[in-house]
This record gives sequence, structure tokens and C-alpha cells, in this order.
Amino acid sequence: MGNANSNNHDHSTKGMWQPIKYRFKYLPVHIALLHTGKVLAYGGSGNDERYLKNPHPAEIFEPDVDTDIGDGSDHKEGGVYEISNANIDADIFCAGHTFLPDGRLLVAGGTYKYDGSFFGIPIPPFSGLEHSYIFDPVGLKWSRIANMSYGRWYPTCILLSDGRVLIMAGLTKRFPWAFLNKLEIYSKDKGWQRLRGTDRWIPMYPRLHLLPSGEVFYAGSYNTHYTFPFSLRSFPSATYNVRNNKWTTIGLPGNIKREEGTSVILPLLPPDYTARVMLIAGGLQPGTEAINHVEMIDFSDSPPHYKPRASLSHARYYCY
Repeated sequence: MGNANSNNHDHSTKGMWQPIKYRFKYLPVHIALLHTGKVLAYGGSGNDERYLKNPHPAEIFEPDVDTDIGDGSDHKEGGVYEISNANIDADIFCAGHTFLPDGRLLVAGGTYKYDGSFFGIPIPPFSGLEHSYIFDPVGLKWSRIANMSYGRWYPTCILLSDGRVLIMAGLTKRFPWAFLNKLEIYSKDKGWQRLRGTDRWIPMYPRLHLLPSGEVFYAGSYNTHYTFPFSLRSFPSATYNVRNNKWTTIGLPGNIKREEGTSVILPLLPPDYTARVMLIAGGLQPGTEAINHVEMIDFSDSPPHYKPRASLSHARYYCY
């Protein structure tokens, strides 16, 4: 180990990692940093079928906070504590979520039923939930809102530039228990509405990014390990224009077998605020090999297309 006091370990300018003395009681499948500085963690049943109908309560992590009132003696102790599960009447394990413009968190979908077993094969697979909820960071309370038109397990929600929320993908609630190809949109005044004429096959937990144009970019091809019954070339990257409800196909990444990797939109810099999205790491089917592969799509290119970038030093599966 190097000298912690050396220039390469200047904590005052580069920061440092340190353990937190608190821990969550339940599996924090979903975590969201609230505008209050607190952290919301919830996992519903926590991948335990016994708690499908009676999910675990959400928890709040409150960091230690030093508040200087002049004499330097005031200190606020942080911690982890449970909050009321009132109004949560279903399993929000593997739901989608996004913040609303006012800082509240919208949570949609989850687990309606755990997977079955047919000669060792998970058939039928997990079934999606149609419930949706809003969490208030100030009052630390949940509220139930209108159901979606469809159950969704592993959906992705994204906040649009006009304050509405778009949701897509997820496994269906009932037969044929496949990827849902229907899009819905949520607004405060109208609740959930089905978007007609926008159907598109998208894998579970698609990586979505809002572009400066207001369009939503789906970074393909595979995002998760559920590939049956589609072929590898079924999920090319595309943009969705919310104004005219049109999809524009961009094409496949260079590594079309990537799964369980992550994606990130890079800082939008002046003067043109060009969007650039990186696909990072993941693994290869059938899920036994991690990769360190990285590629990027630059929307200043005409047409936009993926280009390889320097690989990570370490292969990383299920990275975020």
C-alpha cells in the first residue's frame, strides 16, 4: 500500500472512500438520492417470494451532518431507519423509477408473481405489476396513483423535458409473459395514457437517455440477460420523438452480444451541447464471461454511429 499522505492520495482535492457505520436491514434493490440529501432505499419482497404480498418497508439513510452554529459544537447524527409502508399494497421489487420535476419519486411496475418451474426451466417467468406510486421526500410518505394499462417487470421510466414520464419495456403480467412492446406516458393531470402507434420491441430495463432535442435515445442492443425468444439483431439503438410519436432506428452497437452493461450520457458542453453516450462493460451470453469493452456514439456524426473506445482495466459484469 502507498503512503496515504503522498501527493497521489491528496484527500482534500481527490476525495477518499470510507466505510459507513450504518447498514440497511433489507435488500436495497432500488436506491434514490432525494433532494433533501437523504437516500431512499427499497426492495419490496427483496427477491424473497415469502414477502410478495407483504413487502418489506422502505428505509431512509441519512448521512451524518455537521452543522456549524458558531461555536462548532452542534452535530446532527445520521442513520438508517424504516418508514411506513402505508399505501404500498404490492411488490415494487424490480420496478422502474424516476424523479418528477417537483422532486418526488415516481415508482412504476414491479413483481406480480414470481417465476414458475417447468422441468427446471423458469416458465412462466416473473410477471409484471401494473401498480404505480409516488414517494414524497419531505413527508417521507408513499401515495398510490392510477395503475398503468399493463403490468411491467423490469421497466424503465424516464422524465421528459415537458415534465411527463415515459415508461417502456418490462415483462407482461399474463401470457405470453414476454417483453412488452407498448409505451405509456404519465402526466399529473391525465395519469397514465397508452401511446398509440409507438409499439417497439425493447428488452428489459432498457438504457434510456434524454437528448437535448427532447428525443429519448435507447442504447441497444441487449441490456439484460433475458434474450428468449428474440434474435440478437432485434434490438437496434433508436431515438423516440415524443412530439410526433415516431421512432428512428440508428443501428446496432459494434458488440451486439453485450448484456448487463451500463450506459452514460457524457456532459453536454457548450457551444453546441452535443450528446455523446457511452456503452460500458457487461458480459457475453450465456452469462459466464464479463467484458471490459467500451464504445461511444456521438450525435454530431452524420449519421450517428458507434465507435470503439479504450477498454476498462477490468472486466465488469452487472456494472452501473
